[in-house]
This record gives sequence, structure tokens and C-alpha cells, in this order.
Amino acid sequence: MGPIHLLYYLKDGWVHVHYSPSNPEGIGFLTGNERLADDEVMSRMREHADEIDGLITEWLRDHTREEVQTLAQEVRVPFTMVQSIEETMSDPQNEYRKFFTPVEHEIVGKMSYPTSPFRLKTAEWKALPAPILGQNNHEIYEKDLKIRASKITDLKTKGVV
Repeated sequence: MGPIHLLYYLKDGWVHVHYSPSNPEGIGFLTGNERLADDEVMSRMREHADEIDGLITEWLRDHTREEVQTLAQEVRVPFTMVQSIEETMSDPQNEYRKFFTPVEHEIVGKMSYPTSPFRLKTAEWKALPAPILGQNNHEIYEKDLKIRASKITDLKTKGVV
């Protein structure tokens, strides 16, 4: 059986909970609930889903997203807080990795764009602005759709494109 992924709403937002058979005692250790460390229960998570859900919900009720994530990381259990856009943009890990980079866009100005989720020594990631509406139409008409330039002009004159 593979892992189970669920979302729970706490008093300050959502948490992603990942039940994994690779660290079965971790959830019990995290929550302090022996039932969640029981091999019989955790090896058959789907059969005990309602019970596990109730025990996890009860434990989560007393915590914030950040508390859950911090406590879970300490015992190597993959529970993570779901971040807002603003939180993601200012996340210390993303800042350290320079995951977002400023890119100049001709309409909206300077914007932060995500870069590659991984780094390669042999290739540099080049962040480009999003295209403006219709920016690549001519190239697509000619190269991809094989429409002749004269036909494109005719379609433009008629207001089709």
C-alpha cells in the first residue's frame, strides 16, 4: 500500500498530512498517541482510516500550521503547512535557494518569477517573462499551422485573427 495524502484545516490554515508506511511509528511519536504507533493499525491504514483521521484531527486541533510543521520535521514525519502565495514568496528556504527571480515584463513591470526546482552545474536557468496576448501568434500560424504569410494578412484584414 502506498502513502495517503490528506489536507486538514487548522485554526490558522491548512496542513498537508502524509501518512507513509516508511516511518510508521513517527506519527505516533509526533502526536504522543500510542494507537498511531500501533503496527496493526498503521500497517492497515486504509482499514483504520476513520480512526486515524479522528486521532489526527484531535491532535491537530491544538496546534498552528507552523507548530505542526516544526514538530513533524523534528521526528521526520512529512506534515507540511500549506502556504499562501505571500508565504511561499517569502519562505526562507525559497529565499536561500533564490527560487524566485525578478524579471522585467513589458506590461506589468518587474515581477518575481519561479526558477527551476533544481539546479544543474551544466545548465543555467533563464527566467523569461510571460508572453503578452498574441505575442507568438504569427510564428505559430506560419511554423506550426503552416499558414502562408499572405493568408495570415488576409485573415487579419477580415478580423479573424
